[in-house]
Amino acid sequence: MKDVKWIAPREGCLSPWKTEAYSIEKRDNLAKTAQVETGSFVFRKTFPLKGKVINATLSICGLGYYEVWVNGVKPDPDRVLTPIASDYYHLTRYDTYEVSRLLKKGENVIAAEVCGGWFSPGPKYWGWQHEWYGNPRLMARLTFRYENGEQQIIETDDTWRWREGCVVESNIYDGETIDFNRIPYGWETVGYDDSLWAKPVYAQKPTDNLVESVAPPVRIVRRLAPIRSWRVSDCSTVYDFGENMAAVPCVTVRGQKGDTLRLEHAEFVHPDGTLNKISENRALCTDLFTLSCDAPTVCRPRFTWHGYRYLMLTLSDPKAEVLAVEMWAVHSDVKQTGWFHCDDERINRLHE
Repeated sequence: MKDVKWIAPREGCLSPWKTEAYSIEKRDNLAKTAQVETGSFVFRKTFPLKGKVINATLSICGLGYYEVWVNGVKPDPDRVLTPIASDYYHLTRYDTYEVSRLLKKGENVIAAEVCGGWFSPGPKYWGWQHEWYGNPRLMARLTFRYENGEQQIIETDDTWRWREGCVVESNIYDGETIDFNRIPYGWETVGYDDSLWAKPVYAQKPTDNLVESVAPPVRIVRRLAPIRSWRVSDCSTVYDFGENMAAVPCVTVRGQKGDTLRLEHAEFVHPDGTLNKISENRALCTDLFTLSCDAPTVCRPRFTWHGYRYLMLTLSDPKAEVLAVEMWAVHSDVKQTGWFHCDDERINRLHE
């Protein structure tokens, strides 16, 4: 994979800390001079297939985080927050998927969305909490073989197309701002017209040490409904999920184009039922969504997560309808190999 080219939306620098010693002075100067991309970018590549494919492997790395679709379908739907974070200049991981079941004769498309993650955060937390390695970029190779033994390879190059994604701003600590009006529905599927999209530029690779990830991937491992809820204003409702965990909210709403939905997260609540964010320090832990239509819309952050038990949902219009509220627990998908039980149910619950 070392010879596969990286692509990016625009010319952009990598951090000087790849070759120079880190200093607070250089950090502050970089914050003033660098064009730091804080939103997401989407990439597409269409290609034809001449016949039946017997095997197909997609190797991909989007930094900081990516999501990928083949003909509008994710190879691993519950996989999130990938690739696993690293010191990207010393080691960058790519992921591999078997995707033959997703390909078909005729026109096909690979689509990916890339966002900052740990690789390309905004300056607010630069220092011991966040390092800035450069702006988002993508590397991918699809290798497939036909029944007759012929092999074909599709790689990232300047024949791909890109545009800005629906994530306006994303930060591990602060949350995401998503505007569904920024990109048309169906952009990741076959038949979408990307003729007006821009050509990418070639980007510098973050490292020569690009290795396949063998660690258990981060996945959505549980979906929880709230155990209770209460209103704190005409437009705001607090939901209690009964557990404090690393998770992402998933809320389905029906409103009007331009309506907004704000999701705030906390580990505690005040006696009056409002959120107590004392444990969050400077982190906003807030996601904001702008609707693009009056159809039911699924709202969830995709390039960050939160540690919380309580979720406060605020609608810009009290007439908008909340159809579903869930908490999706995320962690490395490791198999449970041990169990614990005792006579004290409080300890059992704590251990669980």
